[in-house]
Amino acid sequence: MKECEVCGKREAVTKAEIEGVVLEVCEKCAKFGKKVRTPKLLAKPSKPAPFPALSFFEDETPIENLGEVVKKLREEKKFSQEELAKAVKESVSIIKRIEEGWVPPMKIVEKLEKFFKVSLREKTESFLEKKEEKKEKAKLTIGDVADIKGK
Repeated sequence: MKECEVCGKREAVTKAEIEGVVLEVCEKCAKFGKKVRTPKLLAKPSKPAPFPALSFFEDETPIENLGEVVKKLREEKKFSQEELAKAVKESVSIIKRIEEGWVPPMKIVEKLEKFFKVSLREKTESFLEKKEEKKEKAKLTIGDVADIKGK
């Protein structure tokens, strides 16, 4: 059983909106807010739209002007968006979205790279490298940042 997010009891059975936040709470704590009903889902939720599958730990991302480059390469080969979509086994809407500036997951970028025989990614600093770099720059003492009285 879940814990009440207000008092910590192991009997959180309802959801309540307390000060603008929906929390799982026990019946006692639900009086501090307004009970929230969660609708029961009758149908399966639809599959979410694809989004860039970028990870904080990846060291490669699609090139910045991917859409422009894909459009140029497609036009050089004298392919329509439909023909390119069929060639890389993706939907026409995906190709259109890419050419309009949407950044696809790396799996789709790899298909396009293979088809056009070019690299469409660039190396980036990983999240961890950036964090380490910030740590090195930020080696300050409390005296460096404190406003010392008496000076």
